[in-house]
Amino acid sequence: MNKKAQYLQSLRSSLLEKNIAETDNILLEYESHIQDKVYQLMICGIDEKLALEQTIDEMPPTQEVAVLYSQEQYSISIPSFILLLVNVCIVIVGIFITISHISNFHNIHYLWKFMEESKWVLLISYSLIWLVIGYLYGYRNGFYQKSRFYQYTCLAVLPNYIFMVFILIGFQYGWTLRWFDFLDDSINFLVLCVILTLGYYPMTQLGHRIGVLRGI
Repeated sequence: MNKKAQYLQSLRSSLLEKNIAETDNILLEYESHIQDKVYQLMICGIDEKLALEQTIDEMPPTQEVAVLYSQEQYSISIPSFILLLVNVCIVIVGIFITISHISNFHNIHYLWKFMEESKWVLLISYSLIWLVIGYLYGYRNGFYQKSRFYQYTCLAVLPNYIFMVFILIGFQYGWTLRWFDFLDDSINFLVLCVILTLGYYPMTQLGHRIGVLRGI
């Protein structure tokens, strides 16, 4: 039995000892992670056997993993909840600015103009934030509370999806171009908005996976 099999067997025993419900899924995640890490080290020129030994040596103790997953069953993910709360606040602020612009609120004019001129930078920056959030969470926490993190991320991007559908429907009824007149000559921006909005959740998953690989 090689070191990977020994580690996974020990992890299974530790998880079952703590009565972790998703033991099989957790084992699949860790096995996949070990394979990815070994492959990454092999790309750097390390022999497969040495890469496997190094990866297993850097893995957390199985008892520690079991304790973390045991705590996860009875706790909430504070970073994930903050992500949800912050993004909802951003969407609400965006809606408020839009309504103020439509209502010709004078003090908003300069802010709206700035947002129009910086729309590409704002869009790309906001999109990269999702990737970075996933990376940082994966780097610092590994697989701990992964499923809950993904659940909160899905809830966090829900307002973005709803707003996107609202905007697309608005093209049929005419209010979108009245409210967002800069879209009239910026169809490429709109298309990229739709693509990136649909990609927020996958980008967070990708960032998380990269973060886990870098964190161990």
